Amino acid sequence: MIKKILFPAEFADFDINTYRYALELAKVFEAELAIMHAYGKTESGLGRGYGGEKEDDIQELLEKFVSENTPEAFRTMDIQRIATLDYPIEGILHVAKDIGADLIVISTVSFTQPGITHLSDQTLNIIRRADAMVLAVPPKVPFAGFETIVFSTDFEFDDLITINELRRWCKKMDSKLHILHIGRDEIDRMKALEEAYAGQNNMAFDYIEGDKVKKTIEVFTEAIKPDMVVFTTHKRSFLSRMLEGSVTQGVAKKIDAPMLTIKQ
Repeated sequence: MIKKILFPAEFADFDINTYRYALELAKVFEAELAIMHAYGKTESGLGRGYGGEKEDDIQELLEKFVSENTPEAFRTMDIQRIATLDYPIEGILHVAKDIGADLIVISTVSFTQPGITHLSDQTLNIIRRADAMVLAVPPKVPFAGFETIVFSTDFEFDDLITINELRRWCKKMDSKLHILHIGRDEIDRMKALEEAYAGQNNMAFDYIEGDKVKKTIEVFTEAIKPDMVVFTTHKRSFLSRMLEGSVTQGVAKKIDAPMLTIKQ
């Protein structure tokens, strides 16, 4: 379960929406929430930096952000503020490790490393390198609960661990979990998986025959409009294949929902 959540802030307009997801998840899991900003160094000439500012400046910005963007229902929540002198990506990874974050909630876009299409280079790097789970939130998807969650499975043994973890999530969030697989000649494996979870009213099993994984996921998610799409990173997984090239950018642009990545 989630005990510690880290939210890296750039003090941008898109942060406000992502921050709401971090708050809601902290409330659901009764988890500690930390908001952070890495200052004083930039990793490229692209985007906006905060060079020359001091820790006190950043602490003031963190305090201002929390004060102005925390809804009344979350005012009693204890939110840790962390300013760290580091490059943005390295700072996020270092703080996540130092505080033992189970989940990093980050926007799909970034000022410091904007990338060339939809997912920022910063977000991709955090997904690739973080030990914690990463929830990447599109800036134009306002929080509306977690009614529907989709998990893309490749029938790996570790996927069972993920499914059971997501079932606990769904119980806490009163969500429905869709288990999705796209492939060929594997319907028997999906039927076996469905039988293993027989009687679970909050689960659905969706098998789609074919090999156009990217396009099929786009069509499927457009049809059911999930509130979260979950991927794992074992070698056969769709996410791992995405991270090897530019496919991630295209999928993220089409999937209009937060993407949760889980390391296996």
